[in-house]
Amino acid sequence: MKEELFVTARSNALIDPSLHIWTWEVAMYLFLGGLTAGIMVFAAFIALTKKDEEAPFAGTQLALLAPIVLSLGMTTLFLDLEHKLFVFRFYTAFEVTSPMSWGAWILLVIYPVSILQILSTLRTGYPQASPWVDRFAAGRRLLDWCERNRRAIALAAIPFGIALGIYTGILLSAFSARPFWNSGVLGPLFLVSGLSTAAALVALAARKHSEKVLFTKIDLALIAAELALVA
Repeated sequence: MKEELFVTARSNALIDPSLHIWTWEVAMYLFLGGLTAGIMVFAAFIALTKKDEEAPFAGTQLALLAPIVLSLGMTTLFLDLEHKLFVFRFYTAFEVTSPMSWGAWILLVIYPVSILQILSTLRTGYPQASPWVDRFAAGRRLLDWCERNRRAIALAAIPFGIALGIYTGILLSAFSARPFWNSGVLGPLFLVSGLSTAAALVALAARKHSEKVLFTKIDLALIAAELALVA
């Protein structure tokens, strides 16, 4: 009798652990969210170390990709929602003990911070686009302010970028039913993975050979760190 019940239960797709409830949309969001975190951190790091000449792409152009990549990720996340019209409810409360609540509010803050990062190097990174902002007095003052406060903006971007990269790992680590996920190492692993992806992006997109070499070395070090965390 027990064997019969066991075999019958196995015919139910909801009995055995499966990932069918999380389809490609969530996986894509996790990838793009980590990439956004890495973009923000590296753009801020170059700004703080004043290495624009050594890494011109990362220092002056990379930040523009952050809100674009994150928006693509947010779109896939929105597609995964069962009740799309109720997405605003994430922002009607804040649960301190909920990683998902933290993530929702972190995502909201990421946009203005990343836009300030873009504006702080818009004139040097995208000289063709900056006149469209400079033509307005308010836009010109905003660009001037962002350039003067580039270091402060970078200092704000790093912790928010780290928070974005790490919270998804913390969220998944709360699943006690999955022993491999249920680990405090998952948060740092997601962060390092996002940084590695961003470093690879810079190595591919940069035109200056020395910048390609620099970020290739950074990526190799991050891959080694990923392997150590997995181990």
